[in-house]
Amino acid sequence: MPKDRALNTYEQHGHANAEIWRLWKERGVSDQTELAVDFRFYTSRQRNAELLIEALKKAGFVVQHLRRRTFLIFRGHEVIGTARARWTLPLLQDRSREFVELANELDLLYEGFGAELP
Repeated sequence: MPKDRALNTYEQHGHANAEIWRLWKERGVSDQTELAVDFRFYTSRQRNAELLIEALKKAGFVVQHLRRRTFLIFRGHEVIGTARARWTLPLLQDRSREFVELANELDLLYEGFGAELP
Protein backbone atom coordinates (compact mmCIF):
# COMPACT_ATOMS: atom_id res chain seq x y z
CA MET A 1 0.00 0.00 0.00
CA PRO A 2 1.41 3.46 -0.84
CA LYS A 3 2.71 5.37 2.18
CA ASP A 4 0.44 8.37 1.53
CA ARG A 5 -2.59 6.06 1.77
CA ALA A 6 -1.27 4.70 5.10
CA LEU A 7 -0.79 8.27 6.34
CA ASN A 8 -4.34 9.17 5.35
CA THR A 9 -5.58 6.13 7.25
CA TYR A 10 -3.59 7.20 10.32
CA GLU A 11 -4.82 10.77 10.00
CA GLN A 12 -8.40 9.49 9.96
CA HIS A 13 -7.76 7.38 13.07
CA GLY A 14 -5.96 10.27 14.76
CA HIS A 15 -9.02 12.50 14.53
CA ALA A 16 -11.32 9.69 15.69
CA ASN A 17 -8.95 8.88 18.57
CA ALA A 18 -9.08 12.47 19.82
CA GLU A 19 -12.88 12.41 19.74
CA ILE A 20 -13.02 9.08 21.59
CA TRP A 21 -10.60 10.39 24.24
CA ARG A 22 -12.72 13.55 24.66
CA LEU A 23 -15.82 11.40 25.23
CA TRP A 24 -13.97 9.17 27.69
CA LYS A 25 -12.83 12.24 29.65
CA GLU A 26 -16.43 13.46 29.82
CA ARG A 27 -17.29 10.11 31.42
CA GLY A 28 -14.57 10.45 34.06
CA VAL A 29 -11.57 8.73 32.45
CA SER A 30 -8.17 10.32 33.08
CA ASP A 31 -4.56 9.35 32.58
CA GLN A 32 -4.79 7.70 36.02
CA THR A 33 -7.66 5.39 35.03
CA GLU A 34 -6.63 1.84 34.26
CA LEU A 35 -8.54 0.58 31.23
CA ALA A 36 -8.56 -2.59 29.17
CA VAL A 37 -8.51 -1.22 25.62
CA ASP A 38 -9.50 -3.43 22.69
CA PHE A 39 -7.75 -2.83 19.35
CA ARG A 40 -9.74 -4.33 16.46
CA PHE A 41 -8.61 -5.68 13.10
CA TYR A 42 -10.30 -7.46 10.19
CA THR A 43 -8.98 -9.56 7.32
CA SER A 44 -10.44 -12.03 4.85
CA ARG A 45 -7.20 -14.06 4.86
CA GLN A 46 -6.45 -16.60 7.56
CA ARG A 47 -2.66 -16.35 7.11
CA ASN A 48 -2.78 -12.58 7.66
CA ALA A 49 -4.84 -13.13 10.83
CA GLU A 50 -2.28 -15.67 12.06
CA LEU A 51 0.61 -13.26 11.46
CA LEU A 52 -1.25 -10.49 13.29
CA ILE A 53 -2.07 -12.76 16.23
CA GLU A 54 1.58 -13.75 16.50
CA ALA A 55 2.68 -10.08 16.50
CA LEU A 56 0.09 -9.05 19.09
CA LYS A 57 0.93 -11.92 21.44
CA LYS A 58 4.64 -11.13 21.11
CA ALA A 59 3.85 -7.54 22.15
CA GLY A 60 2.00 -8.79 25.27
CA PHE A 61 -1.61 -8.42 24.13
CA VAL A 62 -4.40 -10.79 25.08
CA VAL A 63 -5.82 -11.88 21.72
CA GLN A 64 -9.25 -13.04 20.55
CA HIS A 65 -9.70 -14.51 17.08
CA LEU A 66 -13.27 -14.55 15.80
CA ARG A 67 -14.19 -16.18 12.52
CA ARG A 68 -17.09 -14.38 10.90
CA ARG A 69 -19.65 -16.22 8.80
CA THR A 70 -22.90 -15.19 7.18
CA PHE A 71 -25.18 -18.16 6.66
CA LEU A 72 -22.77 -20.83 5.40
CA ILE A 73 -20.46 -18.47 3.54
CA PHE A 74 -17.10 -17.67 5.12
CA ARG A 75 -16.63 -13.92 5.51
CA GLY A 76 -13.37 -13.27 7.36
CA HIS A 77 -11.40 -12.98 10.57
CA GLU A 78 -11.84 -10.44 13.32
CA VAL A 79 -8.84 -10.13 15.63
CA ILE A 80 -9.03 -8.21 18.90
CA GLY A 81 -5.89 -7.39 20.89
CA THR A 82 -6.52 -6.20 24.44
CA ALA A 83 -4.06 -4.34 26.67
CA ARG A 84 -4.69 -3.06 30.20
CA ALA A 85 -2.89 0.17 31.09
CA ARG A 86 -3.24 3.76 32.20
CA TRP A 87 -3.82 5.32 28.79
CA THR A 88 -3.34 8.85 27.55
CA LEU A 89 -4.27 10.31 24.20
CA PRO A 90 -0.60 10.38 23.07
CA LEU A 91 -0.20 6.69 23.99
CA LEU A 92 -3.36 5.78 22.09
CA GLN A 93 -2.21 7.84 19.11
CA ASP A 94 1.19 6.12 19.11
CA ARG A 95 -0.39 2.68 19.32
CA SER A 96 -2.80 3.53 16.49
CA ARG A 97 0.10 4.71 14.33
CA GLU A 98 1.90 1.41 14.97
CA PHE A 99 -1.24 -0.58 14.16
CA VAL A 100 -1.93 1.33 10.94
CA GLU A 101 1.62 0.50 9.83
CA LEU A 102 1.24 -3.15 10.85
CA ALA A 103 -2.14 -3.41 9.12
CA ASN A 104 -0.69 -2.00 5.91
CA GLU A 105 2.28 -4.36 6.13
CA LEU A 106 0.01 -7.40 6.64
CA ASP A 107 -2.66 -6.21 4.18
CA LEU A 108 -5.52 -6.09 6.68
CA LEU A 109 -7.81 -3.47 8.19
CA TYR A 110 -7.17 -1.74 11.51
CA GLU A 111 -10.63 -0.73 12.65
CA GLY A 112 -9.68 1.26 15.76
CA PHE A 113 -10.03 0.85 19.50
CA GLY A 114 -12.63 0.88 22.23
CA ALA A 115 -13.02 0.11 25.92
CA GLU A 116 -15.65 -0.68 28.47
CA LEU A 117 -15.61 2.34 30.75
CA PRO A 118 -15.73 2.07 34.55
